[in-house]
Amino acid sequence: MKKAAPNKSGSLMPSGISSFDGMLGGGYGKGKLIAVAGGAASGKTLFALQTFLARKFTESSRGLIISSEESSEEVRSVAARFSFKTGKYLNIEKVSGGADEITALLRKSARNKPIGHLLINSLAYSDAAEEKETGLAELLSLLVKLRINTVLVYNTKTEFLGKRFPDDCVFERSDGFILLKRSFSDGEENFSDGKERFSVRILKMRAAEFAKSEKALVLEDKGLAVKENSAAQAGAKSHEIFVVSNADDADLENEFSERFRKEYPGRHLSFVGITGHNDFGGKEYNELVESCGKRFSMVLHDLFLVKRLAREKKILPFGHLLEELSDANLTKEYYPEVLEACRYNGRLYALPSLLNGSYLLYRKDLFDKYGLTKPESNDDLAEKVKRVMEKEPGMQDGFVYALSGEGASFLLLQNAAAQKNTPGYRKAIYSPDSYREVLEFLLDCKNRFRIARKAGLSWAEKLRMFSEGKVVSGIFWQYDYFNILQDADSALKGKIGIMPYPKKRDGSECTQLLKGVVYTIPADTPNYSDSMRVIKFLTSAPVETRIRGVSKLVMFSAKPEVNLRLERKYKEMEELMAGIESSCYPGDFISNNYIKTAINTCVEKVSSGGSIGEIMEFLGKKLAVVRRSRAYENTILEAESFILENLGGKLTLGAIAERAKVSRSNFSKIFLAHTGKTLCEYILEKRIEKAKELIRGNERFTLGEIAKKTGFYDLNHFSRIFKKHTKTNPSKYLLTDA
Repeated sequence: MKKAAPNKSGSLMPSGISSFDGMLGGGYGKGKLIAVAGGAASGKTLFALQTFLARKFTESSRGLIISSEESSEEVRSVAARFSFKTGKYLNIEKVSGGADEITALLRKSARNKPIGHLLINSLAYSDAAEEKETGLAELLSLLVKLRINTVLVYNTKTEFLGKRFPDDCVFERSDGFILLKRSFSDGEENFSDGKERFSVRILKMRAAEFAKSEKALVLEDKGLAVKENSAAQAGAKSHEIFVVSNADDADLENEFSERFRKEYPGRHLSFVGITGHNDFGGKEYNELVESCGKRFSMVLHDLFLVKRLAREKKILPFGHLLEELSDANLTKEYYPEVLEACRYNGRLYALPSLLNGSYLLYRKDLFDKYGLTKPESNDDLAEKVKRVMEKEPGMQDGFVYALSGEGASFLLLQNAAAQKNTPGYRKAIYSPDSYREVLEFLLDCKNRFRIARKAGLSWAEKLRMFSEGKVVSGIFWQYDYFNILQDADSALKGKIGIMPYPKKRDGSECTQLLKGVVYTIPADTPNYSDSMRVIKFLTSAPVETRIRGVSKLVMFSAKPEVNLRLERKYKEMEELMAGIESSCYPGDFISNNYIKTAINTCVEKVSSGGSIGEIMEFLGKKLAVVRRSRAYENTILEAESFILENLGGKLTLGAIAERAKVSRSNFSKIFLAHTGKTLCEYILEKRIEKAKELIRGNERFTLGEIAKKTGFYDLNHFSRIFKKHTKTNPSKYLLTDA
């Protein structure tokens, strides 16, 4: 337990629950909103009633209970059973609606008589999800404005909040958040006394020190009491560990939490889900992670972001975990090339979790029907697809790729890296000639063979057309293949084949590129040792296998042996898996936004009817800039460091170029090629990031002070730019975070 904050006279209210004030650091703050959360039969309603009725109600500070479940008589009956005092200055109102009705009743009651204390029983998580921007948000804002001593009973429907952080507005707006659950005997404690037991954890108590450990509550004759010597109390070092994960399965999360507790007594593992945010490292995902502040011990990131995050010091290298994971063991368990993408300056900053590959899917049933073998090259693929199209007039397209997503881009990059086993392959990926063959193939599909009738498809359109049986072949992700196989209603079940991209004309094999997600440790982790424990736990064989077994994201495992064990039932996939170790290569070039943008532009030019000469000239100019920029990598690092050190001051091109030791005329081009962003875009992004950090920080600054510290001219300039980039003004962002 942390040392309790000093109790200034009159500043705290006793909780009314035996020994609970010790966990609170003295009691509740006055005028605060305290949420008491839990699932069904978790003891939350009794806890809230007991702590609420311990207060003293007077004529000038009345008590009000707004109940959507029990009537006034039922509430008073429960109070009488445990000898809780009610008194004449307590009113109980029954409502049948949600947050809107409670708000209306509260406004009416506040006008008639002075309310000092309020108990709302109850609101459910579903209400929060539906009314975050409407009824519930209005109610929470009203409570903050009125500064009523409020207890809110909050039904979370499950034992743990898990995936409900951080977009849960009750958690965000409450000053204190207390979580309860029902306890069951697990053989460690004798429950023969017949008393009901619950457990309680304080997840948040703003502006106060509080105990992090989980403690047991026992139902006595006079209500709930904290049982100090319970086995549920993990001791002074017991605390909560939050991690971002993609298990997205409540039962699995609870299973892992229990396993972790047994392996590391006194530590509770809570998972924060990212359903709907599969673009790891994308804008929405980063905002999701940032909105949680400095409380994560482990975060998932996109594989190709590791080097940049390490360079910007946003993640930490792994420490004592490597004492058990030697380089020999690491390369044995993980794909060596993918592992290399997790290193920066020779140090390991991440371990792979899930991987995904881009493949060619084709109608194997139609190839077999007309005696066609698996395509051996791009030209062979085009010829065979054309033959199928001629015999199957119902087909809408022969070869499809998306302009949105990375399908065609991966195709070009994998061909460019086909010389992987030759000494000069790294030079090849920066040569426009390495991309010519695939660009010619895409142009042939559209113009010569006329097997690509639609241009500019989105990823969703392309997948829908293929799933409906209207396409002969296309570029898809590996999990698309599995999802079609697992869909019992799919018309394509048993009819599709999967293969790597065909060989190039010179016989060289395309390099298989894998994207994916990795475990990382945030630079502002609450406890580095716990972070290491979590990653060691999540990458252990039993846990890894369980994640693969229930994962809703059907992707490669990060460990070859797990792939073969779990996916052996798919014969074609087994053949691919068996050879993937020698062919996968994530490639540092794929993380270069400038290259990706240039390649995507080439694909768009193919779709819009550009000539091969025009496209090659464009690509040649872009790659020449990248080649020059690679020689300045350390110089760019100096520039980035200078920018981060001087965000509050005036940053000029001349000053930055001077620090980078490059002429002003060349610096802008080099910086854009290296980062994929203009200098102004980069500076603004970092200033907004710093502003968010200051808003979320423990030390409260005024918005004017934050504007000055982040280099904006004044508050108006800051507000305008902040809203443009975040879709909300800083004052609203401050209220939401506070």
